[in-house]
Amino acid sequence: MEDAPTSSQYDLVVKCFGGQNHGHMTCFGGAVKPKDLKVGSSKDKGLDARLRESEEEKVAMRKRIEELEAAERDREVRTETRAEVMGEMEVKIAKQVKVQVAAMLGARSSKKKKPT
Repeated sequence: MEDAPTSSQYDLVVKCFGGQNHGHMTCFGGAVKPKDLKVGSSKDKGLDARLRESEEEKVAMRKRIEELEAAERDREVRTETRAEVMGEMEVKIAKQVKVQVAAMLGARSSKKKKPT
């Protein structure tokens, strides 16, 4: 392990990352500064407002998705109900037609038999 960096290593770091200070250290991931850790900074307020807005938008979008899904389910139920009603009506009409045809055929056959 080296005790001190060589001048060429130091120059390379300064060239790549800029000058170093006690609040910003290279190679420790993200360079958090002490002022970033203070509570209630204007940066935090702006981020909090954006976070609140995005949460509200997310809630509104979820609500809209639920409304659309409910409308789709209702439409499917109405379609199924309509198909069932139409099927029942077709069955009733078919029965009525059979009864009427049978009555008409019965009336014709009775007319033919009367003159005899």
